[in-house]
Amino acid sequence: MMIGQLLKKNIFVLMRNKHIFVILLLMPIVLISILGFALSDMMNQESSTLEARVFLVEHSSEKADAQRFIEDLQQSALPAEAQEGIATAVPALLPIQILKEHVFASEELQENIMFKIASPDELSNIKKSEDASVIIEVPEGFTYQFLQQLFLGQGEKPVLLLLQNEGKQISSGMVEEILANFQEQYALSAALQEENMSMQAINQSDMMNNITITEESVDKRPIVSALTYYTFGMSTMFVFYVASSIASMAFLERDNHVYNRILLSNVSRWSYVSSVACTGLIFSFCQLGILFAFMVIFYGVEIPDLSMLVVITIFLSFSISGFTALLTALSFRSGNANSFVDMFQSVVVTVLAFLGGSFFPIEAFKGIGQFTPNGAALQAYLLVFQEYDWEAISGHMLAMFIYGVVLLGLAVVIFPRKERA
Repeated sequence: MMIGQLLKKNIFVLMRNKHIFVILLLMPIVLISILGFALSDMMNQESSTLEARVFLVEHSSEKADAQRFIEDLQQSALPAEAQEGIATAVPALLPIQILKEHVFASEELQENIMFKIASPDELSNIKKSEDASVIIEVPEGFTYQFLQQLFLGQGEKPVLLLLQNEGKQISSGMVEEILANFQEQYALSAALQEENMSMQAINQSDMMNNITITEESVDKRPIVSALTYYTFGMSTMFVFYVASSIASMAFLERDNHVYNRILLSNVSRWSYVSSVACTGLIFSFCQLGILFAFMVIFYGVEIPDLSMLVVITIFLSFSISGFTALLTALSFRSGNANSFVDMFQSVVVTVLAFLGGSFFPIEAFKGIGQFTPNGAALQAYLLVFQEYDWEAISGHMLAMFIYGVVLLGLAVVIFPRKERA
């Protein structure tokens, strides 16, 4: 009951402070708008130096497929002269070999394309990683089917699977264009080769058209826009100012002897610290809720799963309540709120925002950043936007929960006893 009264008092005091609303609501909205629109082109496109990582996965040997075709050819009813001409032409018309040795191995493409041949066993790991721009998957018996279609007009039409990373649209589009040009050039070359072979059995003027290229996404997840990124990035940074604002309010009560009057009414330090922490939790949750609602209403930011968003916000608010209690405890212990609050606002918040990726997604600090409360929350929010499940965000929520518990525990230990206040 006493905690409820203290909580009510804290909320009324904060509601009368217009300066807090400028810091907690107006500034993040302005920054989200500026950064979201100003950096949209930079974030939604890749760097000016295009680099693509292309992986080729073959499920069977092209040489074995070619040998198998020649053996079948020798058993066919074609004249010996035709068989000999086809067998001679096959080594020069193997599509995957040309792709590997003459297209992606060319000097013109080596500057922009990292080409690697991978085994089928590696395919699953490559799909899970973010490195691949494009995966060219060659199914089993592909070249055998291709040669049958090319020279005999028999068998199934071969299918070449092109897996594209939707997060790297420009580089994957570049590779797609290269393959399209290769298809055209190959068809022309093969047609000229056909003109040099006087065989009635070869009757394909557009040979590469016998190959179907099926395009898919490596990981079919929505792409995060700059506006969405900075909605979560700035929100997870400015929520820290709830802690410093409430800590400053609490210390001001101490200077004005309000805290002493509270102690005289037999309120324990546990109740006071708990009320400060609860105030931080409630104001953090409200601040984040208002910011998200504003971005949804006025900028059309879509939230795929509202329940997941709410749960993450509760966990983040809980970690902020820990920061609120700890800052208050340190201020009361030292007798100087300004030093701790100023250092927290100018140094700690900036460092956490930088490591957590609030300013800009930094791959080098991604591993460290996810262990900061704001970085864990930011990653969890982005995973929700990309339609991941609860399991994917559970680790980030655990990190925020641990921060809240540890910081609240430290605050209780550090907060001065009644007789020292």
